[in-house]
Amino acid sequence: SRKRYIRHAMADHWFNRHTALASGFRRPDCLQYLPNELHTDYQYVRPLLDNTHEQIARLNQAFIDRQAQQFKAFFDQVEANPLTEAQRNACIIDEQHNLVLAGAGTGKTSTMIGRAGYLIYAGLAKPEQILMLAYARKAAQEMEERIQSKLGIQNLTVKTFHALGLDIISQVEGTMPAIDKMAEDDTLRAAFVDSQIQSLLEDERYRSRLLTYFLRFAYPYKSQFNFKSLGDYNAYIRENDIRTLQGELVKSYEECEIANFLYRQGIAYQYEANYQVNTSGPDYRVYQPDFFLPAYGIYIEHFAVNELNQTPPFINQENYLAGMTWKRVLHAKYQTPLIETYSYLKQQGRLTEVLSEKLRAAGVQFQPLPQNELLNQLNQLGQVSEFSKLMAQILSLFKAAYLSIKQLVEKADKHEDQERMRAAAHLFEPIYQAYQQQLRDNATIDFDDMIGRA
Repeated sequence: SRKRYIRHAMADHWFNRHTALASGFRRPDCLQYLPNELHTDYQYVRPLLDNTHEQIARLNQAFIDRQAQQFKAFFDQVEANPLTEAQRNACIIDEQHNLVLAGAGTGKTSTMIGRAGYLIYAGLAKPEQILMLAYARKAAQEMEERIQSKLGIQNLTVKTFHALGLDIISQVEGTMPAIDKMAEDDTLRAAFVDSQIQSLLEDERYRSRLLTYFLRFAYPYKSQFNFKSLGDYNAYIRENDIRTLQGELVKSYEECEIANFLYRQGIAYQYEANYQVNTSGPDYRVYQPDFFLPAYGIYIEHFAVNELNQTPPFINQENYLAGMTWKRVLHAKYQTPLIETYSYLKQQGRLTEVLSEKLRAAGVQFQPLPQNELLNQLNQLGQVSEFSKLMAQILSLFKAAYLSIKQLVEKADKHEDQERMRAAAHLFEPIYQAYQQQLRDNATIDFDDMIGRA
């Protein structure tokens, strides 16, 4: 009838439901079976059976053009500046869901006010049927003021998402819940999380889990073989600032794991120390093996190769393999003990296990550092404090997603870095439980509860 916009979802539903009827309409003698008073309706429907979406788009565009002309005066005057054609379209188009993308200051609020006014003046909605939501309180207040001043419409609800949630909770539960102070103070929430971590460190199991996290999972592991260019790999290293427990900035996650293993076992090492023989020349820098154990005169080289002796895509394989051979010959020439490890050991989950076997075979004595000493070192490096900030951020994101701990662990199990994610989830759980208990004890909720609970 051309009096309403045809929603695509409704059209699809209609045609899917009436496929048999559509095949009947396509019969050349169809009109013989229809009463005369339905022939006009048939003329409306028949074109839709061929090129359905194109026909609906044509009808909808005609509807938009008619409405834009009919309500031209309204669209010209509803805001200080006349609405643009794109804004008018956003007001008139009536799909089941309408997504309007626009930059800051380009008139999103004006479009929402124009749409609300259009729906009411066109008789498509009553004021009490319209809910307008904004993220920020200031934006909601501005919308409400402009609805009143520009349209003079009463009974139209304008709220923030959180205020709507609070209203729903109050109506269902019969009381208006109090908002916790931590909800409005990120510093207070971070301090609470930090105090919980310090308290949890008294528990041996939690302390052990935290140390394992720092030693094995502090950084997101990505194999060098997953990077196509040196630039991408270097960006990953810079972004994560991969440092050892001694504070050294290393060139790979795998080197960091080796360094932290040596540190934890009480094995003194030097990272990229100059080799005992000066090998530099006009075309070569001085040779610096990855690790040197001064107490034993042992060198450790970690080679970025897989089981097939292949290098990552961004490394010149021929040159790299030649360099490996040169290093082996050099150590043999000067009779300096060399222990080798390889990237594929990390991918197999055996890097520190194999290194441990080789070190013991070479006569290296293990003197594992006490947990308290390791924790002191982590505190001195500021890593426990950074971890507290991370947990506070996770708490906010977790509450916003309104997940359960069980769901979080399930998500961790599906992640490509699942070991790290699972370790973080187990460390996060008691912090979350303590936070929720604090809210229950104070009979309060936070902003995330306003959405999730509603």
